[in-house]
Amino acid sequence: MAEVVPSVAEPLSWPASEDVHKEICWVWGLDEYSVCSWGLSMTFHCLNMKQAGTEQRTHECQVPKLERWKKCRAVGDGDMLESELTPELSLRIEPGNSSPRLVSSKEDLAETVAVQEMTQGVCYHWNRSQIVGFFTNAGIVMISWMESGKRRLVDTWQSAKVNPPHHDIFSFAFVIISFFILESPSDMSVIVKFSRRPTCPDASVAASLPTPPVPRHRKSHSLGNNMMCQLSVVESKSATFPTERPRHLLDDSVLECHSPARSHVPSTHLANGLSRDSSESSEFSEELPSGLESPTGACSCTAGGSIGVITWEGPLRRKTLLKEGKKPTLSSWTRYWVMLSGSTLLYFGAKSLRGTERKHYKSTPGKKVSIVGWMVALPDDPEHPDIFQLNNPDKGNVYKFQTGSRFHAILWHKHLDDACKSNKPQAATASPAGQLCTGKIAQNAITPLEGNKTFIISPYFDDRESKVTRVIGIVHHEDVKQLYCWFCCQPNGKIYVSSAKIDVHSDRFGFPYGAADIVCLEPENCDPTHVSIHQSAHGSIDQLPRFEIKNRKAEPFAVDFTVCISAMFGNYNNVLQFIQSMEMYKILGAQKVLIYKNNCSHLMEKVLKFYVEEGTVEIIPWPINSHLKVSSKWHFMQDGTHIGYYGQITALNDCIYRNMQRSKFVVLNDADEIILPLKHPDWKTMMSSLQEQYPGTGIFLFENHIFPETISTHTFNISSWSTVPGVDVLQHVHREPDRKDVFNPRKMIVDPQKVIQTSVHSVLRAYGNSVNVPMDVALIYHCRKPLQRDLPRESLIKDTTLWRYNSSLIMNVNKVLSQTILLQRLSHQPKVIQEGGKCREKTANSTITPLEGNKTFIISPYFDDRESKVTRVIGIVHHEDVKQLYCWFCCQPNGKIYVSSAKIDVHSDRFGFPYGAADIVCLEPENCDPTHVSIHQSAHGSIDQLPRFEIKNRKAEPFAVDFTVCISAMFGNYNNVLQFIQSMEMYKILGAQKVLIYKNNCSHLMEKVLKFYVEEGTVEIIPWPINSHLKVSSKWHFMQDGTHIGYYGQITALNDCIYRNMQRSKFVVLNDADEIILPLKHPDWKTMMSSLQEQYPGTGIFLFENHIFPETISTHTFNISSWSTVPGVDVLQHVHREPDRKDVFNPRKMIVDPQKVIQTSVHSVLRAYGNSVNVPMDVALIYHCRKPLQRDLPRESLIKDTTLWRYNSSLIMNVNKVLSQTIL
Repeated sequence: MAEVVPSVAEPLSWPASEDVHKEICWVWGLDEYSVCSWGLSMTFHCLNMKQAGTEQRTHECQVPKLERWKKCRAVGDGDMLESELTPELSLRIEPGNSSPRLVSSKEDLAETVAVQEMTQGVCYHWNRSQIVGFFTNAGIVMISWMESGKRRLVDTWQSAKVNPPHHDIFSFAFVIISFFILESPSDMSVIVKFSRRPTCPDASVAASLPTPPVPRHRKSHSLGNNMMCQLSVVESKSATFPTERPRHLLDDSVLECHSPARSHVPSTHLANGLSRDSSESSEFSEELPSGLESPTGACSCTAGGSIGVITWEGPLRRKTLLKEGKKPTLSSWTRYWVMLSGSTLLYFGAKSLRGTERKHYKSTPGKKVSIVGWMVALPDDPEHPDIFQLNNPDKGNVYKFQTGSRFHAILWHKHLDDACKSNKPQAATASPAGQLCTGKIAQNAITPLEGNKTFIISPYFDDRESKVTRVIGIVHHEDVKQLYCWFCCQPNGKIYVSSAKIDVHSDRFGFPYGAADIVCLEPENCDPTHVSIHQSAHGSIDQLPRFEIKNRKAEPFAVDFTVCISAMFGNYNNVLQFIQSMEMYKILGAQKVLIYKNNCSHLMEKVLKFYVEEGTVEIIPWPINSHLKVSSKWHFMQDGTHIGYYGQITALNDCIYRNMQRSKFVVLNDADEIILPLKHPDWKTMMSSLQEQYPGTGIFLFENHIFPETISTHTFNISSWSTVPGVDVLQHVHREPDRKDVFNPRKMIVDPQKVIQTSVHSVLRAYGNSVNVPMDVALIYHCRKPLQRDLPRESLIKDTTLWRYNSSLIMNVNKVLSQTILLQRLSHQPKVIQEGGKCREKTANSTITPLEGNKTFIISPYFDDRESKVTRVIGIVHHEDVKQLYCWFCCQPNGKIYVSSAKIDVHSDRFGFPYGAADIVCLEPENCDPTHVSIHQSAHGSIDQLPRFEIKNRKAEPFAVDFTVCISAMFGNYNNVLQFIQSMEMYKILGAQKVLIYKNNCSHLMEKVLKFYVEEGTVEIIPWPINSHLKVSSKWHFMQDGTHIGYYGQITALNDCIYRNMQRSKFVVLNDADEIILPLKHPDWKTMMSSLQEQYPGTGIFLFENHIFPETISTHTFNISSWSTVPGVDVLQHVHREPDRKDVFNPRKMIVDPQKVIQTSVHSVLRAYGNSVNVPMDVALIYHCRKPLQRDLPRESLIKDTTLWRYNSSLIMNVNKVLSQTIL
């Protein structure tokens, strides 16, 4: 075997004063190896060897004799390391102690080396295989590989010439390492590829280790990436089996110890399990959750479910000696798998008559017993050395346990003794009558304990392991040594004092203060409602602040999803993005958002007030900078600050516990982050799918992706948002590509009942497993400053997932803005300016009425009491020049004149034109229901000189019709007569009873047709002479051509049509005269809408996808000769539609509930009270017969769609009837 360890400048020197027994504990990297030896005097000698061989160091530390088999300490590069040796190994190397395995190994190697030449042996388990190595006095190392019970000699190797017994232990260490890492000796060559230095600090030293460097830095591998846990857990790096999961060296059970580079942060509780000798497919290994690895290197390997952190476990036999002080009539041995979790014993019954592996026992515990206050005894019985006893003095119960070996009995005794001595609350005193629990109740979110460097956030009842009060707090990690919980129990007034366990979270990132759990056992016969925290067990509870213990009562979940945002600081003013995030959370399924608010801008305060009043947001005041010197960084910068990122981690933990009983899931992300589902419409369906796919999982981690705010697209450029401070997320749909070797952090959706401690990017301790959700399921949309600043636009990835929600998002954001910033809640009450007069002003009769010299045009006012009692005037205004308007109301019969200041809300869809649709909204007088209103640019003057407008919709009436079609605007001497008649008859066949047409002009022939429909009662004509007042464009977007308004004021007409029909039509259909919404699954609109409303309750806007049927491609199946003389397109001849184009948006038209609409555009509603839904194409589509958009497509590339022909019989008959009475 080739020598793989670098040569050294001089022979390694071990102390020659004793017969040295060497055991190996290693760290290795590119530059050094460390090894320690153990002598008969129980002294450890540790050496460090640099690659160049120029430096050697020796350290000594005396180890107590009774603990000599337990730990091997190595010192290298400043790192203090510990690793637990296996019990089998400790027995092998105990002087004077032999084992069958060791004897067997010697016999196997007898042909090569005489047994008496061997000075020591090393025996390890790995993957159900055994590796045994020996040093000989001749300087020869033997490696034996045992597989499936058969041992064979693998190799021998002549070490460098050394003076016995000082062997070349570094070379041997490297050979042993290779066997532990690789699946077989044949994989030895792989070992030279590794450059990490694995470390495994003991939990006791974890807290004192330095904060880990940034992941990917070489030093981070030294401090953070584990190869061995306290029980020698290693991670397989086999080239043969690259997906092999980490295994326990003692028993080969599957464990997971994730690197902090993957954001798994630590638990300082280490699993010291016994004999888990089970395969990957065993019942127990499937229940194991992921281990969590500390940035300091501590590895927690825990069992899953709701069991908690396992202190010790293994197979035991139990027998009852005394039950309530009496010897039972019949008592026999019963087999259990027993787990010790904190101070709780869990018994898992046997599934089979034999078997000592975990899989032979049930997966759920049959018994759960707290052993606080119990006593454990280890009898000195040579005939039964494997026995220990457990006594419950309170009930007089005594149990005998059999472990199988004296060694295991000692270990069980040690751990049980610690658990029995857990801090049990002691009754300190009883308060005098009338003075029960009189301490002042703390009201603040952060309460300092006087002179103690401790800050209390809130206590929570937690009975997941045992009955405890868990106080979320902030403490100094070194200076706070002891705290006590003071419980005052009603009605007897007994005061119990319980010594607290202070568990400072491992993710301090170098700051002196960190989040902490202050955990106290509660009194057995009391369910305290409040607790006080004190640094002493003595004093008066009346002088201490009392804190309410939350979560005492388990309640059904009030909500499915709660979002936790912490912490809002730095005079936060990213208003637009915050509103967009809030509305996206609501669209995706969040019912509650908790915000830990330090400070924000005045404008942001208005927005928060709106959401609090709405019931969505709960504000937790977070004045942490009043108590500590805070940093806005997450890691310590040696700048004298006390805690990182405004105490964000503490706030997140408090949010978890605050919502543990009231929310099924908690979403942990920042206000500029949105977890976007890619395969599902919302969080609820996504989480149902993930829970089904990953049963028992409680933590779901989603990968963060940056969408730089510096790269914009103007597809959704809403002008009214431009005055709102903050980022518009709809304009940022390009994400940075992943970088090789750069870690994308994650945020989480968690089951709060499975979380013990959380960090920002991962959970530190939990009862359930965690899973990294694949990116094709969901990702985090994170719009912020770029991380890859020099990337050109073309290197980014366009990702328009967010746009799937654009319609609902725009509508909801506009609603919030209108009530907070753009059109805040109307506060200007009308004032009386004149009394005793008469309303004699002239009533306006025109559809469009200009206000003299004011660049304002009034269409019509409507009464609107959906939010408050207002008059909403639909109008057209210049978006910059119209600053102030007033509503003048004349109230009868007293003749009082009221003037109300108007809010002018220019619609966001001007598309660049200087004039746009506007809502002019005024509060009405409280004791008056005015029938008319006048609009003026001043609050002074004479109402008699002003035109007055009738206020429509004053009285609510039953709906006169089910469906009204709005067509706007008919212009350009419109003469498409045949298609117009066909559309009209199709509307009537499908269910429309009324059609409103905003007519600018049309042909003489078309006038005849309109006259017919008006006389029939189907059509209502709204004159629309907009070109008499403004220079109009026939385009929808501004062309810099001096025009004033787009597409003949179409958007204003549509809004007027909505309000005009609000009280008289159940639904309003918004489409053009060449468009027909065709149902595919239903015969007409009425049955289709009934089905859609049942499927989408609460929805008020239904959007249908537009599809082009080119008028240039014809079929002559229905070639009616009498129609050939009528100008216009015959839709029955055009049944080929253009295929969809990838990345090209198909616009939509709508059927809406008018009472749920506030503002509409052409293809979507801007503001509404109901939800909106995109109707699937298999339910309905828009038949749009016009000039082709894809002009070069041959006929065979089109899709033949004859849905329209289903109506051909009725359509032909009805069209012929109209033509015979108008043209033919």
